Amino acid sequence: MITFALHGYEGVDPAHEFGPLKAEFQRRGFPCIIVRSPHMKTKTPNQDRAKVMVEALRDIEGDVALVGISNQGLFMPLVAAARPIRRIVFINGVIPRPGKSFWETEKEERVFASWARVFAWLSPGMHEVCQLSDLPKVEYVCISAEHDEEILPEWEQRAAREFLHVEPIVIAGAGHSDIVSDYVSEVVDAATLQPQKRLQGSRPPLPHRRKHSVGQALTSFAISHFVPLVTYFAVRPHVANDTQALAIAWFIPLAWTLGSSLWRRRLEIFGLAGIFVYGLTLSISIFFGAGTAPLKLHRAVMATALGLVCLISVAIRQPVFVLLARLRAKVAGGSELQAALANPKMSSTLRGVTLIIGIACLGDAALQTALAITLSTARFLVATTVIHIAAVIGMATGVILYVRFRQ
Repeated sequence: MITFALHGYEGVDPAHEFGPLKAEFQRRGFPCIIVRSPHMKTKTPNQDRAKVMVEALRDIEGDVALVGISNQGLFMPLVAAARPIRRIVFINGVIPRPGKSFWETEKEERVFASWARVFAWLSPGMHEVCQLSDLPKVEYVCISAEHDEEILPEWEQRAAREFLHVEPIVIAGAGHSDIVSDYVSEVVDAATLQPQKRLQGSRPPLPHRRKHSVGQALTSFAISHFVPLVTYFAVRPHVANDTQALAIAWFIPLAWTLGSSLWRRRLEIFGLAGIFVYGLTLSISIFFGAGTAPLKLHRAVMATALGLVCLISVAIRQPVFVLLARLRAKVAGGSELQAALANPKMSSTLRGVTLIIGIACLGDAALQTALAITLSTARFLVATTVIHIAAVIGMATGVILYVRFRQ
């Protein structure tokens, strides 16, 4: 009889972890344990968790199968290298690369969804180099959610074929976290099946989707910053005044944001806020005859609002980015994200990021306001484009340096 061993984090509600999964294993007659590891502020969390797991399994007799979801896949092979393990079950899991950190893999292969990539970058475990020379020779099972919103399902499935040499088992309708709460029976079916024959021969290498991702990012950046400038000078000779030309120029990036959000079936809060502010300033310009001034200031209004929200939230000790991360964890039910946020160091880092973004936004808003008052519309567009790009680059650089320093 195989004993199934799962890993949990101290301080996380068991209802959001593997409680239902453990009960289903036991209902079918399989012994099942949940090993909890404490939060440890080290640069080698994967090795630390593997040691905790090995120690907890010391007195277990017979075959052992490890079950890990998401980033827990990084330390499961370390356990198998330290003691006999029959099977490793990856559930929406990341597969470590011997001799390199998983963040190196992410930079080459495009593993995470956009928002999840930020938390992956902040996680020390993603930067920890895997000390193995090769993956352990054990039975592997790869279970992939059809609608994983954190780790790209196509990457999970191709990684299973390429590196584990097994055919992935796809759970229809499942997401990243609800797979272990709402699809318990299907997961246990897959985990307890006789292992499939290892795929023979070589498979095509994983697709390098980073160029596609970079291309999308560059397209959005160009539409947001350069297209309004070009559009204004292109349409100005054909319309009655600066207000009409500026309204058309600012409308294009907002239409792009709305269209791309609808295409992905996911509306972005900042995109909606931008559309609202644009509509408000356009209405003031038209109905009150205020000319181009309100339209010039619509980005400054957005930057001011975001900056104030960030700084006020830090002042009252409720940093907005910490709250958003917790909300995301609550909605998705992600135990690994909840565990990360339970770590005071992670909350402190997000607090610092909130402060940096707040200061940068207010500085950007002040410069844009000064330019709107003192320059003509044409010169303002040129100057504000340069200033805004510099502000975005400066903000990103500040956040990167701060997070690196914290790590």
